[in-house]
Amino acid sequence: LSWKSCSPTKGLYKNTILVKFKKNFEFFIFLIQGIFGYMPLRGLSEQLNYKYRNLINFLKKIKINAKKIFFNNIEIIGGDDVIVEIDESTFGNRKYNRGHRVEGQWVLGIVEKTKKRRINIIPVEKIDSKTLTDIIRKYVHLLSIILTDKWKGYNELKKYYKDHKTVNHSKHFKDPETGVHTNPLKVIGHLSKKCCKISGKIPKIFGLFSL
Repeated sequence: LSWKSCSPTKGLYKNTILVKFKKNFEFFIFLIQGIFGYMPLRGLSEQLNYKYRNLINFLKKIKINAKKIFFNNIEIIGGDDVIVEIDESTFGNRKYNRGHRVEGQWVLGIVEKTKKRRINIIPVEKIDSKTLTDIIRKYVHLLSIILTDKWKGYNELKKYYKDHKTVNHSKHFKDPETGVHTNPLKVIGHLSKKCCKISGKIPKIFGLFSL
């Protein structure tokens, strides 16, 4: 096998987000080490012998490609009569009342109540009805049974899903009559935020994983 037949665009980087970028392997290794080591970008650009502005633009392109691939490959969760709990939260320093200014990143947490306990944690710009409905319809099977709190952004879900049950979190986390609750998502959100505080970073992309 020759180096020619194993060129970055045809071999090593095939089926990765790097296939579009004509950089050698050593460049990407040092770049990844620098980013995960929280090296300042100006210092990283000097180490790579790559102009600072070009590095910024390069990283933006990688981010765009990564997000596109990531969100296009998230597996739909739920299914016929599968219960799916959904809740919104913020990753940041402070959360104001709904409808007011929020510092940080809004995220939508979606957990499937099966043995796999699959989870989606998806960043969202807003928590209005259209935004939430569009995202949930994209990533949650339409025959699922949806459990949420009473936030008005979820009101349209009953039009599209087999059933939509709610709990009023201002009174209780578990409805005493229906048994509906979203407590697992509250725990997951708490742990995720704790990790963010430790790292000092607010994540911009969240993945699909199993518990």
